[in-house]
Amino acid sequence: MPKAGKTVAKNSKSKMGRPDKYDPAFCNIVKNLYLMIPNIKVEEVAELLGISVKTYYNWQEKYSAFEQSVNEGKVGTDLKAIENLADMVTGYEIVEVHINKTTGDEIEVRRQSKPDLAAIRYWLNNRRSENWRERRDNNVTHDLGDPFKEMMERVAARKGRIPGRSVE
Repeated sequence: MPKAGKTVAKNSKSKMGRPDKYDPAFCNIVKNLYLMIPNIKVEEVAELLGISVKTYYNWQEKYSAFEQSVNEGKVGTDLKAIENLADMVTGYEIVEVHINKTTGDEIEVRRQSKPDLAAIRYWLNNRRSENWRERRDNNVTHDLGDPFKEMMERVAARKGRIPGRSVE
């Protein structure tokens, strides 16, 4: 029963509990976090926003702009990873700036990185799998029978018994 002076309306649409901390500015923050820190975890993003992980996932369901920002940030990171993998497959140029100790002049040194064999194998296994996949043929073409049964038959033959019959 309600206390005196307070009325409680059944089926009222008023929100109970704490107000939502969501701010549309979080969308840009989340997108940039995923772009700038490629391996950032959901727990870290939630902590930086001052929310729980559960709230992070609730916002993704509730606010489409928030979900879109998360996805855009992650796609940007994926694109960077693809570019870096492509560089490792083809090799890339490294530009270093050295300072001459006697004159103080800057000297630009260019080196060419060799393609990485592991990256090449990964790329070909995933992009051209029909020709480059490491195949393991697990099809058994020879009937091995039941090795235990054959062994028991040999043991029984040595002892003069027939398998499957009881000794009386």
